[in-house]
Parts: sequence; C-alpha cells; structure tokens
Amino acid sequence: MKILLVEKNNTFADFAAAFGDQAEVQTCTSAAEALRLVEGETFDAVCVGEELEDASGLEFAHTLTRKFPLTNCALVSGDSPEDFHEETEGLGILMQIKPKPDAAEVARLLIILRSITNLF
Repeated sequence: MKILLVEKNNTFADFAAAFGDQAEVQTCTSAAEALRLVEGETFDAVCVGEELEDASGLEFAHTLTRKFPLTNCALVSGDSPEDFHEETEGLGILMQIKPKPDAAEVARLLIILRSITNLF
C-alpha cells in the first residue's frame, strides 16, 4: 500500500512510524505539493492533518476530493462524529482520524483499505 500524509505540525509522527512495513509512506506539508504528488502517483489513501502550510485540512480535502474523486481521503478532526459528518458530508471522506493518531488509527485505516481492496 502507498499512503500520503499531509500536515504541517508533525501530527503524523507516531502514525507514520506505526505503518512499519505494511505501507510505503510519503509525507508533505502543503496542499499544493500534495496535489502535485497525487496528480503524478497513485496512493491508496491520502491522510490529511487539520492544518497544512497553505490551507486547512478541510479546505484541502474539498479540493482533493473534487479533483481526484477516486482517491481515498482520511481527515484528522477532533469534532464529534456527528459534527464531522455534517462538515464533510458529500465529500466521500474515507474516515475521520483522531487528533494525535497512533498505531490503533493505522490499524483502523488498514482494515478499511483492505476491505475496499477485497471488493474487487
């Protein structure tokens, strides 16, 4: 699996390490760089922090899902699941990632991605 992590505040430090050899992980800090990477490569998921260098995570998720609707996007948010759903409804966000994500969040993401892969 290939995962892109996009964030500016080192939100994904423990999260990235928890993938171990289960995924190839790339990182970047800006929405512009992430869009360039997604345009040139295929990622199984793009995980987005709450803040990027040049946009909020939610703003970037809007742009990403419009430009690349088949790219799985997961977004960090401390909102309640209900508020997160309201805020992201219609975007096709794969999952809400809790702030300061850890190995448990990686496991949850991989389960979801594998279940999608097994559909085909």
